[in-house]
Amino acid sequence: MKSMSYPESRARYAEVLDAVTNDREEIVITRAGHEPVVIVSLADDESLKETA
Repeated sequence: MKSMSYPESRARYAEVLDAVTNDREEIVITRAGHEPVVIVSLADDESLKETA
């Protein structure tokens, strides 16, 4: 699982989306003063919800 800062994710937005959709990568986005978030593909999210 990759991790990057919010500014880096904005600068590399298309690359982030490509990694998530094409490579099934999960990417953690960190932001000062906020909880981290994870970007996952819709298919992976639906799969996770089915098994929960």
